[in-house]
Amino acid sequence: MVGNANKQAEKESLKLLDSFAMIHLIAEDQDWAMRQMLAYHFSKGVGILDCFNASVCFRLNIPIFTDNIKDYLKILPPNLVVKPY
Repeated sequence: MVGNANKQAEKESLKLLDSFAMIHLIAEDQDWAMRQMLAYHFSKGVGILDCFNASVCFRLNIPIFTDNIKDYLKILPPNLVVKPY
């Protein structure tokens, strides 16, 4: 939801997201994310939100579709990071 310019854009984003299944973090995801954060925050500039997003992809072995491939490639294998356009 970050990046919406206004309430209308937020409403449209929520409508789009409703068509997808929500996958929630589990304890193991949080532990994995923290390990990545501790290992790569200072050396590679990895942020905690990217670590949380990547943790689910790592656990389920499913790709993340993102324009931010440079950050995700720091913590995920290349086959799990896809630039959609």
